[in-house]
Parts: sequence; C-alpha cells; structure tokens
Amino acid sequence: MHRFMTALFEGKLFRSPASLALMQQTVPSPIPGTDGYGLGLIRLDGSFWGHGGQTPGFISAAGASAGNRVSFIAWGNSASNPVVLLAPDIIGALTAAGASAE
Repeated sequence: MHRFMTALFEGKLFRSPASLALMQQTVPSPIPGTDGYGLGLIRLDGSFWGHGGQTPGFISAAGASAGNRVSFIAWGNSASNPVVLLAPDIIGALTAAGASAE
C-alpha cells in the first residue's frame, strides 16, 4: 500500500498528470473529519489524501502526503476494529514532524 500511495503521488501510475488532478478535484464529503471527496481519494485534514474501506472481517485506511513520500497504512482484522480511527492521530503526528502536502 505504501508503494502504491507513493507511486500515485509521484505520478508513476498514470501517463497523464491530469489523471491525478482529476482524482483530487473534490466535492463536499459526508465523512466526518474529511475536507472533500474526489475520485477514489478523500482529502484528509487539508494536507493528506487517502481512502479506506472494509470487507467482511477486515478494515483498512491508507493515506499519503503528496510530494514528500510520507504515507500511513492502518489495517485491522475485524470490520469493527477501531485501528482506522487512529488515522487523525497519525496525520497529526506526521504533520507535527513536518510532513505536509504543501
């Protein structure tokens, strides 16, 4: 997941940079604690992008700061595992350490 997120934000997944730009065009998000929802990406706290999901028995969240090779991945082996609730704390720690998308 880290490699995927890093490659996405380094522009290595698509031939055209416009593809990532389209993914980052957002509309208001109904998800609490997020700044907008794009095409497969959620803007988290204004400086990190990510996405989460779940399938029976598993839950995940992934995020990255565009431009500086910082990402986080949280996986849980239960759909009700609260590990993904740590994403805001992880983002806060990364931001405090100087990571940002700006």
